[in-house]
Amino acid sequence: MQQDLDKGVMDLIITSKKGNQPDLRYTPFSNERIVLVSGAKSASGPLQTFLLANQFKAAKTWLKEQVWYNTAEDMDTLKKFWHLNFGRHPEFRPNCIVPTICSIVRCLSGGEGFAIVPDFLCRDEIDAGKVKLVWKGQHVLENTLYFGMCTKTIYADEIRQMKEIVEKQAA
Repeated sequence: MQQDLDKGVMDLIITSKKGNQPDLRYTPFSNERIVLVSGAKSASGPLQTFLLANQFKAAKTWLKEQVWYNTAEDMDTLKKFWHLNFGRHPEFRPNCIVPTICSIVRCLSGGEGFAIVPDFLCRDEIDAGKVKLVWKGQHVLENTLYFGMCTKTIYADEIRQMKEIVEKQAA
């Protein structure tokens, strides 16, 4: 996305990674917390028991046996969360690879399976009981979110409007 932004193909992106292109500007606007979620029908009781007893090895083993969703392009988030909380990279591959994080949330919604996702992308589904917030992690993984935009654009008013909408939603 940053390359497309730099080439002028895109006018505004939301990213957790700042680039160093001279013609792009990154403005922080919010934070995202990376969390473990599951579908509403997924049994997470055994995991909660392991976590409450600080039995992280058992929790890790139990989680590896579950159905996992992820995107092909964002394996880093899963790896970071797993490494931060279990001290190593995951020893499994997700069962279901879908195009976007929003697709993960749709697949989990009302169903079964687990995923590591930013909390704000599934807030409404959690509130509606379609997705369960299973674990924030023993060590919290947070990222700063940035608006990325070209320093020179003819769409300044439109970008300002989009930023206002996103900031309102993120609050």
